[in-house]
Amino acid sequence: MIRRCCNFLLKTLKTPWVQGLICALLLVLVLWVAGPLVAVAGHVFFESTTSRLVGTLVIVFIWGLMVAILSSRQRRREATDPEIATRKEKDAALQDRLREEFRHIKHTIKTAIKTVTTSNFYGPTSRSRYALPWYMVLGSENCGKTSLLLNSGLQFPLNEQADRHLYKLKSTSKIEVLFANQAVFIDTPGFYAQCNQESREHGLWTYLLRRLFRERPAKALNGIIVCVSMRDMLDGDTTRREHLARTIRTRLGEVLKNLRSYTPVYLVFTKCDAVPGFAQFFAHLSRNEREQIFGCPLAQASWIWTQRVRNFMN
Repeated sequence: MIRRCCNFLLKTLKTPWVQGLICALLLVLVLWVAGPLVAVAGHVFFESTTSRLVGTLVIVFIWGLMVAILSSRQRRREATDPEIATRKEKDAALQDRLREEFRHIKHTIKTAIKTVTTSNFYGPTSRSRYALPWYMVLGSENCGKTSLLLNSGLQFPLNEQADRHLYKLKSTSKIEVLFANQAVFIDTPGFYAQCNQESREHGLWTYLLRRLFRERPAKALNGIIVCVSMRDMLDGDTTRREHLARTIRTRLGEVLKNLRSYTPVYLVFTKCDAVPGFAQFFAHLSRNEREQIFGCPLAQASWIWTQRVRNFMN
């Protein structure tokens, strides 16, 4: 936040009209402080307050004239250079989109809080905003975040997307809140996980975290589900994988910073059917067998590893 403010100030100070304003203020300061001390041929031009006011108005007029000339030149340059005009239109469109996104985040979170506390689906009486656990789903573009939720076996009867297949075909471009029977899930767009800290889109991610903390300060999130596509893992580009890992790690650090509490992280590998032989290996298993833990818990794995080390030493 401090870095972003410093960058904004530096960018503002580099603009010609701000630099001209600073020079004008310095001249006015010199005029009022040193003006009465300067004499030409024994005559002090700025001895009286009236003369110094006139001098101040002249300096302000010159500064305003300079700003008008520079603005006129800028408009003529934009009119003759289509590239500048196109860039300006894109920036304006991006600003409009970001403002709409900010409004959408605020409205979505407030609506979710109201649904949890007042909806008859969760009971006839009003409830605390902490009555249900909240989970955020985070991951890169097209890593299967929404598909993971829709194929998890959970039911989302309150969501407007009645046709699950059509919902799966739609790429998430804004945050979506899915209301399950026992939990609330925040499905985030992929660029939340991929944007860098200097980008304008990063402000949306920060605003979402702050809005969650404002609405649920005691426990903004009960967990974060980080989705990583196996197709990205199988990709031979090591640099890309390392960049993804660093970016996700940065997002998790920002969660800790903005929510001011530790949040459990659940790492889920999606699109495992991209692994050669994966589908064939599990094809003969029943649904109950497929729902069993694949592998062993870390505590059990640690015990097994310790036993193997002891056996080897003996």
